[in-house]
Amino acid sequence: MTEPVHSMQMHRTHLLLAYDMTAPRFPHALHAAQVRLHRATAELLGFGRSLPWPVEPHEGWPGKEHSRTGEVTGGRPPSPGWTDEQKATFVRAFLRADSSGVRVSGNGTALWTPSTGGLES
Repeated sequence: MTEPVHSMQMHRTHLLLAYDMTAPRFPHALHAAQVRLHRATAELLGFGRSLPWPVEPHEGWPGKEHSRTGEVTGGRPPSPGWTDEQKATFVRAFLRADSSGVRVSGNGTALWTPSTGGLES
Protein backbone atom coordinates (compact mmCIF):
# COMPACT_ATOMS: atom_id res chain seq x y z
CA MET A 1 0.00 0.00 0.00
CA THR A 2 1.45 3.36 -0.97
CA GLU A 3 0.97 6.63 0.85
CA PRO A 4 -0.75 9.51 -0.93
CA VAL A 5 1.69 11.93 -2.55
CA HIS A 6 0.78 14.86 -0.29
CA SER A 7 1.51 12.75 2.82
CA MET A 8 4.94 11.78 1.47
CA GLN A 9 5.71 15.41 0.65
CA MET A 10 4.72 16.46 4.16
CA HIS A 11 6.96 13.73 5.60
CA ARG A 12 9.93 14.96 3.54
CA THR A 13 9.25 18.54 4.60
CA HIS A 14 9.22 17.54 8.28
CA LEU A 15 12.49 15.64 7.84
CA LEU A 16 14.11 18.64 6.18
CA LEU A 17 12.93 20.92 8.97
CA ALA A 18 14.17 18.46 11.61
CA TYR A 19 17.68 18.52 10.16
CA ASP A 20 17.83 22.25 9.42
CA MET A 21 20.66 23.26 11.74
CA THR A 22 20.09 26.98 11.09
CA ALA A 23 16.51 26.90 12.41
CA PRO A 24 16.11 27.77 16.09
CA ARG A 25 15.36 24.67 18.15
CA PHE A 26 12.99 26.32 20.62
CA PRO A 27 11.13 29.60 20.68
CA HIS A 28 12.82 32.12 22.96
CA ALA A 29 9.86 32.37 25.37
CA LEU A 30 9.71 28.60 25.86
CA HIS A 31 13.46 28.34 26.42
CA ALA A 32 13.34 31.17 28.98
CA ALA A 33 10.43 29.46 30.77
CA GLN A 34 12.37 26.17 30.87
CA VAL A 35 15.39 27.93 32.38
CA ARG A 36 13.14 29.49 35.06
CA LEU A 37 11.64 26.05 35.76
CA HIS A 38 15.08 24.43 36.19
CA ARG A 39 16.25 27.24 38.48
CA ALA A 40 13.08 27.13 40.59
CA THR A 41 13.29 23.34 40.89
CA ALA A 42 16.97 23.47 41.88
CA GLU A 43 16.19 26.14 44.48
CA LEU A 44 13.33 24.05 45.89
CA LEU A 45 15.42 20.87 46.08
CA GLY A 46 18.40 22.67 47.62
CA PHE A 47 16.25 24.34 50.25
CA GLY A 48 14.41 21.09 50.99
CA ARG A 49 17.71 19.30 51.65
CA SER A 50 18.66 21.91 54.25
CA LEU A 51 15.48 21.40 56.29
CA PRO A 52 14.97 19.02 59.23
CA TRP A 53 13.46 15.68 58.22
CA PRO A 54 9.94 16.23 59.66
CA VAL A 55 7.77 19.27 59.04
CA GLU A 56 6.27 19.02 62.53
CA PRO A 57 8.30 18.31 65.69
CA HIS A 58 8.95 14.59 66.15
CA GLU A 59 10.62 12.55 68.88
CA GLY A 60 12.30 10.23 66.36
CA TRP A 61 12.75 6.48 66.73
CA PRO A 62 15.65 4.08 67.28
CA GLY A 63 17.28 2.15 64.50
CA LYS A 64 17.51 -1.62 64.28
CA GLU A 65 20.69 -3.54 64.91
CA HIS A 66 21.70 -6.02 62.21
CA SER A 67 21.93 -9.52 63.71
CA ARG A 68 25.27 -10.42 62.08
CA THR A 69 27.16 -7.17 61.71
CA GLY A 70 25.85 -5.25 64.69
CA GLU A 71 25.41 -2.21 62.43
CA VAL A 72 22.48 0.00 63.41
CA THR A 73 20.40 1.11 60.43
CA GLY A 74 17.24 3.14 60.05
CA GLY A 75 15.84 5.24 62.82
CA ARG A 76 15.66 9.00 63.05
CA PRO A 77 16.93 11.44 65.66
CA PRO A 78 14.53 13.81 67.45
CA SER A 79 13.77 16.97 65.48
CA PRO A 80 12.17 20.31 66.25
CA GLY A 81 10.47 20.37 62.82
CA TRP A 82 10.33 23.38 60.53
CA THR A 83 9.98 26.95 61.72
CA ASP A 84 7.13 29.10 60.40
CA GLU A 85 9.67 30.99 58.28
CA GLN A 86 10.99 27.72 56.78
CA LYS A 87 7.44 26.59 55.99
CA ALA A 88 6.64 29.90 54.27
CA THR A 89 9.89 29.84 52.29
CA PHE A 90 9.26 26.25 51.19
CA VAL A 91 5.72 27.08 50.05
CA ARG A 92 6.96 30.09 48.04
CA ALA A 93 9.69 27.99 46.39
CA PHE A 94 7.21 25.19 45.67
CA LEU A 95 4.69 27.58 44.10
CA ARG A 96 7.43 29.14 41.92
CA ALA A 97 8.47 25.70 40.65
CA ASP A 98 4.86 24.61 40.18
CA SER A 99 3.82 27.70 38.21
CA SER A 100 6.95 27.41 36.06
CA GLY A 101 6.10 23.78 35.32
CA VAL A 102 2.55 24.69 34.36
CA ARG A 103 3.85 27.40 32.03
CA VAL A 104 6.35 25.08 30.30
CA SER A 105 3.76 22.31 29.92
CA GLY A 106 1.52 24.74 28.06
CA ASN A 107 -1.44 24.77 30.43
CA GLY A 108 -3.03 28.19 30.24
CA THR A 109 -0.28 29.94 28.29
CA ALA A 110 0.42 31.03 24.76
CA LEU A 111 3.77 29.22 24.49
CA TRP A 112 2.06 26.37 22.68
CA THR A 113 -0.31 27.17 19.83
CA PRO A 114 -3.56 25.25 20.47
CA SER A 115 -4.84 25.49 16.90
CA THR A 116 -1.84 23.75 15.33
CA GLY A 117 -0.36 21.89 18.27
CA GLY A 118 2.97 23.48 17.43
CA LEU A 119 5.28 25.86 19.19
CA GLU A 120 4.78 29.58 19.01
CA SER A 121 7.94 31.65 18.63
